[in-house]
Amino acid sequence: MARPSSFSPGDVPVSSPTERTEDSPVSGAAGLSTGEREIIAIFVQMTQALGAPRSLGEIYGLLFATPQPLAFQDIVERLEMSKGSVSQGLRSLRSIGAITPVVVAGDRREFFEPVVELRLLVTSFLRERINPQIEAWGTRAKGLKPAHFNLETFSATDRETLDGRLAKLKTWRKRAGVVFPVISKLLG
Repeated sequence: MARPSSFSPGDVPVSSPTERTEDSPVSGAAGLSTGEREIIAIFVQMTQALGAPRSLGEIYGLLFATPQPLAFQDIVERLEMSKGSVSQGLRSLRSIGAITPVVVAGDRREFFEPVVELRLLVTSFLRERINPQIEAWGTRAKGLKPAHFNLETFSATDRETLDGRLAKLKTWRKRAGVVFPVISKLLG
């Protein structure tokens, strides 16, 4: 497949509706427009860079690319994704505050739309996913002592280096608590 000149190496190519490739931005979804596929590809790349499943990027990307809120079944059909994957993806996206449920008059189904403010997304992601990890890491680091290592095998210089690194590790949690709010403010 020829790539348009705007692509650079590493970009995810957009497949035509009938063409499927392993690196296609959307697993199935033959009925999506080129624009929808491009937006979905952007969010797939972002979620994969964060170590999250591609399905989260596909679901969020579809919601982002669609001006109207979508119901669960709409997402299943448009992405040609299993109900289990969509259900789990929506649950994960809700837990980090990336999507919100909305009410559509005259329809009892639950609809979803994306949160599109970068500051809110980052703040929510940091609060729900990163901060708990940092807290757990901080608790672990607090308990570390040089005595937990086989110090008899270390030279005096190596012991000093280890002491310095342990002290530094213990300060990182505090610093992360200062840096993350600044990042959120910069993005907003």
